[in-house]
Amino acid sequence: MDLSKDSIKKILLILFAGIAFHYGLQNFSTVASVFFGLMRLVLPFLVGGAIAFILNIPMSRIESLLLKKAPRMGRFCRPLA
Repeated sequence: MDLSKDSIKKILLILFAGIAFHYGLQNFSTVASVFFGLMRLVLPFLVGGAIAFILNIPMSRIESLLLKKAPRMGRFCRPLA
């Protein structure tokens, strides 16, 4: 069996992942509290991104209608929409 540098790295990575997984299962309550704490920080950004994504569809339509009616207002169409 030939143990090259790449195969040793892969074995060590698998071993480290297994140890980390075992540690995570042994301290599940701590891992869960850290996960939910991070989610509490990230959730407002996710909700804001979803709202912006949904509102972009009607806003684009309103912007194009404003641009057709008043072509001189080119740079003000987006804020007005």
